[in-house]
Amino acid sequence: MRGLNAAITQSTKAAGTFGLNYTFLANNVRPTTSDELLLNTFEETWSKPLDKKTNLSLDARQSLTETGTVPVALLSMTPAASGAQDMRDFSGNINLSRKVGAATVTLGGERDWLHDKLFPANSTITSSLNAGSNLKTKGHFQLNTQASVNWVSADGLTAGDSRSVSVYVQPTLVWKKPAVQLSPLITVAQGQTRLANGTLTNDTLTGQYGGRFTWKLPGKLQFSTLSAQGSYNQNRNSVTGMNQPTTQLLALWTTTWNHKHTF
Repeated sequence: MRGLNAAITQSTKAAGTFGLNYTFLANNVRPTTSDELLLNTFEETWSKPLDKKTNLSLDARQSLTETGTVPVALLSMTPAASGAQDMRDFSGNINLSRKVGAATVTLGGERDWLHDKLFPANSTITSSLNAGSNLKTKGHFQLNTQASVNWVSADGLTAGDSRSVSVYVQPTLVWKKPAVQLSPLITVAQGQTRLANGTLTNDTLTGQYGGRFTWKLPGKLQFSTLSAQGSYNQNRNSVTGMNQPTTQLLALWTTTWNHKHTF
């Protein structure tokens, strides 16, 4: 494999910051048993603070994967047998973040078009929306949340169209005296895949419910920290009939001698 990577950025007061990245990769150089593959990738970025609390960023990416040198022994073979490729991928995304009081709120979206000329069944269109917030107060309470929705449109008779929704919530309570931190955690992801004829090939629900507790011992024992974390995990697929709940529990005692060595 051999390659080249180049990047340039330019910041301006009026128009924001511009960036351009280029990557070239040659895989299977001097091929003998499969085709050489060439990858060219361009990425353009732009970001600009709209005001002291708001920032906007855009990103566009294009890539081309194609066949390079073909060994003489493979000239008469099909692309599937020789490893040939002719695939183009284009994506664009936008992200907006704004500080609202003690919280930072983010919103974003992405669209990706993948076109495979040699194997059209692999072509997909992927869309996603995401939102999140991070809250850090001067008191004891902190909060980190993320939510996303994704759609994938593919060959309706073979791969089908997929949809997934995921939610992540982690509130945190922190006390300096005593040095205690409590962090519950909830993550839930639900996904479905359906063929063009209406057949449901995938219907999953995955969840994790748990948290972590940390306590730095007081007085002469302040060189050590007790922590415990546990979770209940749910993994269910209604199409296959699978339902696998599991539980986990981990307790740790960490000691630091002279604040230099940790065991």
